[in-house]
Amino acid sequence: MFDQLLDIKVSDADRYGGILSLIMFDIDNFKKINDTYGHQVGDEVLKQVAKVVEREVRKADIFARYGGEEFAVICPNTSKEKAQELAKRIREVVKNTIEVEGKPVTISLGVAEYKRDGILNKEDLVKAADEALYVSKKTGKDKVSTYVNKPLSIDTVIKEEQVPPKVVVADIGGALAPAEGKTIKDSPNLLQSLLFWLRMGGILILLTSGSLERAKKDVLNFIPQELRNKIVVFAENGAYVYVDGQVIEENYFTNEEREKIKDIFELVTKQLKIEGLAYVRKKDLVEDKAKMVLEIKDPSKTLEIYNKVKEEVEKNNLNYAVYYSEKKVTIAKVSKREGIRKIIKYFELQPSEFLYLGNSFKEGQADYFVLDSAVRCVDVSDSQQNVYKIFKFFATKILSKNTLFRFDKIEGNESIIEFYSKFKLREESTINKVVDLLTKKIKEEIKGIPVEDIVIVAH
Repeated sequence: MFDQLLDIKVSDADRYGGILSLIMFDIDNFKKINDTYGHQVGDEVLKQVAKVVEREVRKADIFARYGGEEFAVICPNTSKEKAQELAKRIREVVKNTIEVEGKPVTISLGVAEYKRDGILNKEDLVKAADEALYVSKKTGKDKVSTYVNKPLSIDTVIKEEQVPPKVVVADIGGALAPAEGKTIKDSPNLLQSLLFWLRMGGILILLTSGSLERAKKDVLNFIPQELRNKIVVFAENGAYVYVDGQVIEENYFTNEEREKIKDIFELVTKQLKIEGLAYVRKKDLVEDKAKMVLEIKDPSKTLEIYNKVKEEVEKNNLNYAVYYSEKKVTIAKVSKREGIRKIIKYFELQPSEFLYLGNSFKEGQADYFVLDSAVRCVDVSDSQQNVYKIFKFFATKILSKNTLFRFDKIEGNESIIEFYSKFKLREESTINKVVDLLTKKIKEEIKGIPVEDIVIVAH
Protein backbone atom coordinates (compact mmCIF):
# COMPACT_ATOMS: atom_id res chain seq x y z
CA MET A 1 0.00 0.00 0.00
CA PHE A 2 2.80 2.42 0.96
CA ASP A 3 4.66 1.74 -2.31
CA GLN A 4 1.55 2.41 -4.39
CA LEU A 5 0.80 5.68 -2.58
CA LEU A 6 4.40 6.85 -2.94
CA ASP A 7 4.34 5.94 -6.65
CA ILE A 8 1.31 8.19 -7.12
CA LYS A 9 2.86 11.15 -5.27
CA VAL A 10 6.19 10.83 -7.11
CA SER A 11 4.31 10.77 -10.43
CA ASP A 12 2.35 13.87 -9.38
CA ALA A 13 5.59 15.69 -8.47
CA ASP A 14 7.04 14.79 -11.88
CA ARG A 15 3.94 15.77 -13.81
CA TYR A 16 3.17 19.05 -12.08
CA GLY A 17 6.67 20.08 -11.01
CA GLY A 18 5.79 19.97 -7.32
CA ILE A 19 8.04 19.15 -4.38
CA LEU A 20 7.76 16.06 -2.20
CA SER A 21 9.39 14.96 1.04
CA LEU A 22 9.43 11.69 2.95
CA ILE A 23 9.79 11.14 6.70
CA MET A 24 10.69 7.68 7.96
CA PHE A 25 10.87 6.80 11.63
CA ASP A 26 10.92 3.89 14.02
CA ILE A 27 10.47 3.36 17.74
CA ASP A 28 13.70 3.36 19.74
CA ASN A 29 14.53 0.18 21.67
CA PHE A 30 11.29 -1.47 20.55
CA LYS A 31 12.72 -4.99 20.81
CA LYS A 32 13.67 -4.28 24.42
CA ILE A 33 10.10 -3.13 25.14
CA ASN A 34 8.76 -6.38 23.70
CA ASP A 35 11.30 -8.53 25.54
CA THR A 36 10.86 -6.74 28.88
CA TYR A 37 7.12 -6.06 28.99
CA GLY A 38 5.68 -8.52 26.49
CA HIS A 39 4.22 -8.26 22.98
CA GLN A 40 0.86 -6.94 24.21
CA VAL A 41 2.59 -3.85 25.61
CA GLY A 42 4.59 -3.57 22.40
CA ASP A 43 1.42 -3.70 20.30
CA GLU A 44 -0.17 -1.03 22.48
CA VAL A 45 2.86 1.25 22.01
CA LEU A 46 2.54 0.85 18.23
CA LYS A 47 -1.15 1.82 18.39
CA GLN A 48 -0.48 4.86 20.59
CA VAL A 49 2.34 6.10 18.36
CA ALA A 50 0.09 5.74 15.30
CA LYS A 51 -2.69 7.75 16.99
CA VAL A 52 -0.34 10.55 18.03
CA VAL A 53 1.20 10.84 14.58
CA GLU A 54 -2.20 10.82 12.83
CA ARG A 55 -3.19 13.84 14.94
CA GLU A 56 -0.01 15.75 14.05
CA VAL A 57 0.19 15.29 10.27
CA ARG A 58 -1.74 17.51 7.83
CA LYS A 59 -4.70 16.31 5.80
CA ALA A 60 -2.59 16.28 2.65
CA ASP A 61 0.07 14.08 4.27
CA ILE A 62 -0.06 10.30 3.99
CA PHE A 63 0.84 8.35 7.12
CA ALA A 64 1.55 4.64 6.71
CA ARG A 65 3.20 1.75 8.50
CA TYR A 66 6.31 0.73 6.60
CA GLY A 67 6.98 -2.52 8.41
CA GLY A 68 7.54 -3.76 11.99
CA GLU A 69 8.03 -0.72 14.20
CA GLU A 70 8.92 1.52 11.23
CA PHE A 71 6.54 4.16 9.86
CA ALA A 72 6.53 6.68 7.00
CA VAL A 73 4.93 10.05 6.33
CA ILE A 74 4.64 11.16 2.69
CA CYS A 75 4.55 14.97 2.56
CA PRO A 76 3.36 16.41 -0.79
CA ASN A 77 4.26 20.03 -1.64
CA THR A 78 6.69 20.10 1.28
CA SER A 79 10.40 20.95 1.28
CA LYS A 80 12.77 18.95 3.43
CA GLU A 81 13.12 21.99 5.71
CA LYS A 82 9.37 22.03 6.38
CA ALA A 83 9.27 18.24 6.66
CA GLN A 84 12.06 18.48 9.23
CA GLU A 85 9.95 20.87 11.29
CA LEU A 86 7.05 18.38 11.18
CA ALA A 87 9.39 15.52 12.13
CA LYS A 88 10.70 17.45 15.14
CA ARG A 89 7.16 18.17 16.28
CA ILE A 90 6.19 14.50 15.96
CA ARG A 91 9.28 13.45 17.94
CA GLU A 92 8.51 15.86 20.78
CA VAL A 93 4.81 14.94 20.99
CA VAL A 94 5.53 11.20 21.06
CA LYS A 95 8.16 11.64 23.79
CA ASN A 96 5.89 13.84 25.92
CA THR A 97 2.76 11.72 25.46
CA ILE A 98 3.61 8.00 25.51
CA GLU A 99 5.20 6.13 28.41
CA VAL A 100 5.93 2.53 29.40
CA GLU A 101 6.29 2.00 33.15
CA GLY A 102 6.97 5.69 33.64
CA LYS A 103 9.66 5.83 30.97
CA PRO A 104 9.06 7.94 27.82
CA VAL A 105 8.85 6.23 24.45
CA THR A 106 11.12 7.90 21.89
CA ILE A 107 11.45 7.70 18.14
CA SER A 108 14.24 8.38 15.64
CA LEU A 109 13.42 10.02 12.32
CA GLY A 110 14.98 10.59 8.89
CA VAL A 111 13.93 13.17 6.28
CA ALA A 112 14.63 13.42 2.53
CA GLU A 113 13.26 15.43 -0.39
CA TYR A 114 12.61 14.20 -3.93
CA LYS A 115 14.64 15.89 -6.71
CA ARG A 116 17.21 17.22 -4.25
CA ASP A 117 20.48 15.84 -2.92
CA GLY A 118 20.95 13.57 -5.93
CA ILE A 119 17.58 11.87 -5.34
CA LEU A 120 16.28 10.98 -8.81
CA ASN A 121 13.51 8.41 -8.27
CA LYS A 122 11.27 6.74 -5.71
CA GLU A 123 13.88 4.18 -4.74
CA ASP A 124 16.46 6.91 -4.11
CA LEU A 125 13.95 8.79 -1.94
CA VAL A 126 13.17 5.80 0.29
CA LYS A 127 16.85 4.90 0.55
CA ALA A 128 17.82 8.48 1.45
CA ALA A 129 15.16 8.83 4.16
CA ASP A 130 16.17 5.44 5.55
CA GLU A 131 19.85 6.47 5.58
CA ALA A 132 18.94 9.63 7.48
CA LEU A 133 16.96 7.52 9.96
CA TYR A 134 20.01 5.26 10.37
CA VAL A 135 22.13 8.34 11.20
CA SER A 136 19.62 9.28 13.94
CA LYS A 137 19.78 5.78 15.40
CA LYS A 138 23.58 5.63 15.34
CA THR A 139 24.15 9.08 16.84
CA GLY A 140 22.13 8.74 20.02
CA LYS A 141 18.48 8.08 18.99
CA ASP A 142 15.54 10.34 19.86
CA LYS A 143 16.45 12.81 17.11
CA VAL A 144 15.72 13.97 13.56
CA SER A 145 18.33 13.74 10.78
CA THR A 146 18.02 15.12 7.25
CA TYR A 147 19.64 13.34 4.33
CA VAL A 148 22.77 15.05 3.06
CA ASN A 149 24.07 14.20 -0.39
CA LYS A 150 27.62 12.98 -0.86
CA PRO A 151 29.64 13.17 -4.06
CA LEU A 152 30.41 9.88 -5.78
CA SER A 153 34.00 8.79 -6.14
CA ILE A 154 35.45 7.90 -9.54
CA ASP A 155 35.73 4.25 -8.45
CA THR A 156 32.06 4.18 -7.35
CA VAL A 157 30.87 5.54 -10.71
CA ILE A 158 32.78 2.85 -12.58
CA LYS A 159 32.09 -0.02 -10.16
CA GLU A 160 28.34 0.62 -10.05
CA GLU A 161 28.24 1.13 -13.84
CA GLN A 162 26.38 4.40 -13.60
CA VAL A 163 24.12 5.24 -16.56
CA PRO A 164 25.82 7.63 -18.99
CA PRO A 165 24.48 11.18 -18.73
CA LYS A 166 23.58 13.39 -21.68
CA VAL A 167 25.28 16.39 -20.14
CA VAL A 168 28.52 16.65 -18.19
CA VAL A 169 29.18 19.83 -16.23
CA ALA A 170 32.86 20.52 -15.64
CA ASP A 171 34.51 23.44 -13.87
CA ILE A 172 37.12 25.21 -15.99
CA GLY A 173 38.69 26.47 -12.78
CA GLY A 174 39.09 22.92 -11.48
CA ALA A 175 40.27 19.78 -13.24
CA LEU A 176 39.96 21.33 -16.70
CA ALA A 177 42.21 24.22 -15.76
CA PRO A 178 45.44 24.17 -17.75
CA ALA A 179 48.70 24.68 -15.89
CA GLU A 180 50.01 28.21 -15.65
CA GLY A 181 50.98 29.49 -19.08
CA LYS A 182 49.47 26.50 -20.89
CA THR A 183 46.14 25.60 -22.54
CA ILE A 184 44.10 22.43 -22.68
CA LYS A 185 45.90 21.64 -25.93
CA ASP A 186 48.91 20.83 -23.74
CA SER A 187 46.86 17.99 -22.15
CA PRO A 188 46.26 15.73 -25.19
CA ASN A 189 44.64 12.84 -23.29
CA LEU A 190 42.06 15.13 -21.74
CA LEU A 191 41.41 17.05 -24.95
CA GLN A 192 40.93 13.87 -26.98
CA SER A 193 38.52 12.43 -24.39
CA LEU A 194 36.46 15.65 -24.46
CA LEU A 195 36.36 15.58 -28.27
CA PHE A 196 35.30 11.95 -28.28
CA TRP A 197 32.52 12.65 -25.79
CA LEU A 198 31.18 15.44 -28.02
CA ARG A 199 31.39 13.31 -31.17
CA MET A 200 29.39 10.56 -29.46
CA GLY A 201 26.49 12.94 -28.88
CA GLY A 202 27.33 14.22 -25.41
CA ILE A 203 26.92 17.83 -24.33
CA LEU A 204 29.62 19.53 -22.27
CA ILE A 205 28.84 22.47 -20.03
CA LEU A 206 31.89 24.41 -18.95
CA LEU A 207 31.25 26.09 -15.63
CA THR A 208 33.48 29.06 -14.95
CA SER A 209 33.85 31.83 -12.43
CA GLY A 210 35.83 33.82 -14.96
CA SER A 211 35.09 35.66 -18.16
CA LEU A 212 33.89 34.25 -21.45
CA GLU A 213 37.19 35.34 -22.94
CA ARG A 214 39.04 33.08 -20.52
CA ALA A 215 36.79 30.11 -21.38
CA LYS A 216 37.51 30.63 -25.06
CA LYS A 217 41.25 30.98 -24.50
CA ASP A 218 41.60 27.94 -22.24
CA VAL A 219 39.21 25.45 -23.84
CA LEU A 220 36.80 26.55 -26.53
CA ASN A 221 39.40 27.61 -29.10
CA PHE A 222 40.73 24.04 -29.22
CA ILE A 223 37.37 22.43 -30.02
CA PRO A 224 36.67 22.01 -33.77
CA GLN A 225 34.11 24.47 -35.12
CA GLU A 226 31.57 21.74 -35.93
CA LEU A 227 31.51 20.62 -32.28
CA ARG A 228 31.34 23.99 -30.58
CA ASN A 229 27.53 24.04 -30.60
CA LYS A 230 27.74 21.03 -28.26
CA ILE A 231 29.49 23.16 -25.63
CA VAL A 232 27.78 25.62 -23.33
CA VAL A 233 29.79 28.07 -21.22
CA PHE A 234 27.89 28.90 -18.06
CA ALA A 235 29.13 31.38 -15.47
CA GLU A 236 28.79 29.70 -12.07
CA ASN A 237 27.43 32.96 -10.64
CA GLY A 238 24.74 33.18 -13.32
CA ALA A 239 26.38 36.14 -15.05
CA TYR A 240 25.95 34.75 -18.54
CA VAL A 241 25.07 31.67 -20.61
CA TYR A 242 26.96 31.25 -23.89
CA VAL A 243 25.54 28.84 -26.49
CA ASP A 244 26.51 28.34 -30.12
CA GLY A 245 28.33 31.61 -30.53
CA GLN A 246 26.07 33.94 -28.59
CA VAL A 247 25.31 35.04 -25.05
CA ILE A 248 21.66 34.13 -24.37
CA GLU A 249 21.35 35.32 -20.79
CA GLU A 250 22.96 37.95 -18.59
CA ASN A 251 22.38 38.48 -14.90
CA TYR A 252 24.52 41.04 -13.06
CA PHE A 253 24.60 42.92 -9.77
CA THR A 254 23.20 46.44 -9.91
CA ASN A 255 25.37 49.28 -8.64
CA GLU A 256 23.14 49.53 -5.58
CA GLU A 257 23.58 45.82 -4.84
CA ARG A 258 27.35 46.09 -5.18
CA GLU A 259 27.47 48.99 -2.74
CA LYS A 260 25.41 46.98 -0.25
CA ILE A 261 27.85 44.08 -0.47
CA LYS A 262 30.80 46.43 0.01
CA ASP A 263 29.09 47.73 3.16
CA ILE A 264 28.73 44.16 4.47
CA PHE A 265 32.40 43.36 3.85
CA GLU A 266 33.43 46.64 5.47
CA LEU A 267 31.21 46.01 8.51
CA VAL A 268 32.43 42.45 9.02
CA THR A 269 36.11 43.28 8.74
CA LYS A 270 35.71 46.16 11.20
CA GLN A 271 33.89 43.88 13.65
CA LEU A 272 36.62 41.30 13.42
CA LYS A 273 39.29 43.94 13.92
CA ILE A 274 37.72 44.68 17.30
CA GLU A 275 38.08 40.97 18.10
CA GLY A 276 41.81 41.24 17.39
CA LEU A 277 41.88 40.03 13.80
CA ALA A 278 43.76 41.69 10.98
CA TYR A 279 41.67 44.25 9.14
CA VAL A 280 41.07 43.38 5.50
CA ARG A 281 41.37 46.66 3.61
CA LYS A 282 38.99 47.74 0.86
CA LYS A 283 41.72 47.39 -1.73
CA ASP A 284 41.57 43.64 -1.06
CA LEU A 285 38.04 43.60 -2.45
CA VAL A 286 37.83 41.97 -5.89
CA GLU A 287 34.79 42.76 -8.00
CA ASP A 288 33.16 41.45 -11.13
CA LYS A 289 29.68 41.83 -12.55
CA ALA A 290 28.05 38.92 -10.74
CA LYS A 291 30.23 38.12 -7.76
CA MET A 292 32.31 40.03 -5.22
CA VAL A 293 35.26 38.45 -3.44
CA LEU A 294 36.99 39.41 -0.23
CA GLU A 295 40.62 38.27 -0.38
CA ILE A 296 42.04 37.30 3.01
CA LYS A 297 45.71 37.42 3.90
CA ASP A 298 45.54 35.04 6.86
CA PRO A 299 43.80 31.77 5.85
CA SER A 300 43.26 30.79 9.49
CA LYS A 301 40.65 33.60 9.68
CA THR A 302 38.75 32.61 6.52
CA LEU A 303 36.07 30.46 8.15
CA GLU A 304 35.29 33.04 10.83
CA ILE A 305 34.99 35.81 8.22
CA TYR A 306 32.79 33.53 6.06
CA ASN A 307 30.39 32.86 8.96
CA LYS A 308 30.12 36.58 9.76
CA VAL A 309 29.52 37.53 6.13
CA LYS A 310 26.88 34.81 5.75
CA GLU A 311 25.17 36.04 8.93
CA GLU A 312 25.02 39.62 7.60
CA VAL A 313 23.69 38.50 4.20
CA GLU A 314 20.89 36.54 5.90
CA LYS A 315 20.18 39.40 8.31
CA ASN A 316 19.66 41.73 5.33
CA ASN A 317 17.36 39.18 3.59
CA LEU A 318 19.64 39.06 0.55
CA ASN A 319 19.13 36.02 -1.66
CA TYR A 320 22.79 35.58 -2.57
CA ALA A 321 25.16 32.64 -2.38
CA VAL A 322 27.98 32.92 0.16
CA TYR A 323 30.91 30.51 0.01
CA TYR A 324 34.61 30.38 0.73
CA SER A 325 37.90 28.89 -0.36
CA GLU A 326 41.27 28.98 1.40
CA LYS A 327 41.87 32.75 1.24
CA LYS A 328 38.61 34.09 -0.19
CA VAL A 329 35.02 34.73 0.83
CA THR A 330 32.65 35.18 -2.11
CA ILE A 331 29.17 36.66 -2.44
CA ALA A 332 27.65 35.58 -5.76
CA LYS A 333 24.48 36.69 -7.49
CA VAL A 334 23.47 33.06 -8.13
CA SER A 335 24.73 29.89 -6.43
CA LYS A 336 25.97 26.92 -8.42
CA ARG A 337 22.79 25.12 -7.35
CA GLU A 338 20.62 27.79 -8.96
CA GLY A 339 22.92 27.77 -11.96
CA ILE A 340 22.39 24.04 -12.42
CA ARG A 341 18.62 24.48 -12.11
CA LYS A 342 18.71 27.20 -14.76
CA ILE A 343 20.62 24.88 -17.09
CA ILE A 344 18.14 22.04 -16.53
CA LYS A 345 15.19 24.32 -17.22
CA TYR A 346 16.75 26.00 -20.24
CA PHE A 347 17.63 22.76 -22.02
CA GLU A 348 14.45 20.94 -20.87
CA LEU A 349 16.41 18.00 -19.51
CA GLN A 350 15.96 15.77 -16.48
CA PRO A 351 18.37 16.01 -13.52
CA SER A 352 19.27 12.34 -14.12
CA GLU A 353 20.77 13.36 -17.47
CA PHE A 354 23.40 15.50 -15.74
CA LEU A 355 26.73 14.67 -14.19
CA TYR A 356 28.60 17.36 -12.26
CA LEU A 357 32.37 17.10 -11.88
CA GLY A 358 33.74 19.09 -8.95
CA ASN A 359 36.05 19.03 -5.97
CA SER A 360 35.07 21.63 -3.33
CA PHE A 361 32.12 19.77 -1.78
CA LYS A 362 32.86 20.69 1.84
CA GLU A 363 30.05 22.60 3.53
CA GLY A 364 30.32 26.31 2.80
CA GLN A 365 32.38 25.82 -0.36
CA ALA A 366 31.20 26.44 -3.91
CA ASP A 367 30.39 22.87 -5.02
CA TYR A 368 28.46 22.15 -1.79
CA PHE A 369 25.53 24.05 -3.29
CA VAL A 370 25.35 21.55 -6.16
CA LEU A 371 24.95 18.63 -3.74
CA ASP A 372 21.61 20.15 -2.81
CA SER A 373 20.32 19.70 -6.37
CA ALA A 374 19.16 16.45 -7.94
CA VAL A 375 22.14 15.95 -10.26
CA ARG A 376 24.79 13.30 -9.71
CA CYS A 377 28.04 14.76 -8.40
CA VAL A 378 31.48 13.21 -8.78
CA ASP A 379 34.55 14.29 -6.84
CA VAL A 380 37.37 14.47 -9.38
CA SER A 381 39.73 16.16 -6.89
CA ASP A 382 40.87 18.67 -9.51
CA SER A 383 42.65 15.91 -11.43
CA GLN A 384 42.77 15.93 -15.22
CA GLN A 385 43.45 12.18 -15.07
CA ASN A 386 40.19 11.63 -13.14
CA VAL A 387 38.23 13.66 -15.71
CA TYR A 388 39.85 11.60 -18.45
CA LYS A 389 38.78 8.36 -16.68
CA ILE A 390 35.17 9.59 -16.40
CA PHE A 391 34.86 10.45 -20.09
CA LYS A 392 36.59 7.23 -21.07
CA PHE A 393 34.19 5.16 -18.96
CA PHE A 394 31.02 6.81 -20.26
CA ALA A 395 32.26 6.70 -23.83
CA THR A 396 32.61 2.93 -23.40
CA LYS A 397 29.04 2.71 -22.12
CA ILE A 398 27.66 4.81 -24.97
CA LEU A 399 29.37 2.69 -27.62
CA SER A 400 27.81 -0.44 -25.98
CA LYS A 401 29.47 -3.51 -24.60
CA ASN A 402 29.91 -5.03 -28.06
CA THR A 403 32.01 -2.18 -29.40
CA LEU A 404 35.69 -2.45 -28.62
CA PHE A 405 37.96 0.56 -28.39
CA ARG A 406 40.72 1.85 -26.24
CA PHE A 407 42.51 5.11 -25.50
CA ASP A 408 46.21 4.68 -26.19
CA LYS A 409 49.19 6.88 -25.60
CA ILE A 410 51.40 6.80 -28.67
CA GLU A 411 54.64 8.35 -29.78
CA GLY A 412 54.80 12.08 -29.22
CA ASN A 413 52.58 11.85 -26.09
CA GLU A 414 49.46 12.14 -28.21
CA SER A 415 46.27 10.20 -27.66
CA ILE A 416 44.19 8.36 -30.24
CA ILE A 417 41.09 6.21 -30.11
CA GLU A 418 41.72 2.83 -31.68
CA PHE A 419 38.67 0.93 -32.87
CA TYR A 420 38.39 -2.73 -33.73
CA SER A 421 36.41 -4.05 -36.64
CA LYS A 422 33.34 -5.66 -35.08
CA PHE A 423 30.34 -3.48 -34.23
CA LYS A 424 26.94 -4.56 -32.98
CA LEU A 425 25.19 -1.26 -32.50
CA ARG A 426 21.43 -0.89 -32.53
CA GLU A 427 21.12 2.85 -33.05
CA GLU A 428 21.85 3.95 -36.62
CA SER A 429 22.85 7.43 -35.45
CA THR A 430 25.54 5.94 -33.20
CA ILE A 431 26.83 3.75 -36.05
CA ASN A 432 27.07 6.81 -38.29
CA LYS A 433 29.04 8.68 -35.65
CA VAL A 434 31.46 5.78 -35.25
CA VAL A 435 31.88 5.42 -39.04
CA ASP A 436 32.50 9.17 -39.41
CA LEU A 437 35.06 9.12 -36.63
CA LEU A 438 36.76 6.02 -38.05
CA THR A 439 37.00 7.56 -41.49
CA LYS A 440 38.52 10.72 -40.05
CA LYS A 441 41.02 8.75 -38.00
CA ILE A 442 42.00 6.65 -41.00
CA LYS A 443 42.73 9.81 -42.96
CA GLU A 444 44.80 11.21 -40.11
CA GLU A 445 46.67 8.15 -38.89
CA ILE A 446 47.01 5.63 -41.74
CA LYS A 447 49.40 6.83 -44.37
CA GLY A 448 49.71 5.52 -47.92
CA ILE A 449 46.31 3.80 -48.13
CA PRO A 450 43.67 5.50 -50.30
CA VAL A 451 40.49 5.98 -48.27
CA GLU A 452 38.45 4.71 -51.24
CA ASP A 453 40.12 1.30 -50.86
CA ILE A 454 38.97 0.90 -47.25
CA VAL A 455 35.51 -0.54 -46.56
CA ILE A 456 33.93 -0.26 -43.10
CA VAL A 457 31.18 -2.78 -42.42
CA ALA A 458 28.77 -2.20 -39.54
CA HIS A 459 26.16 -4.84 -38.72
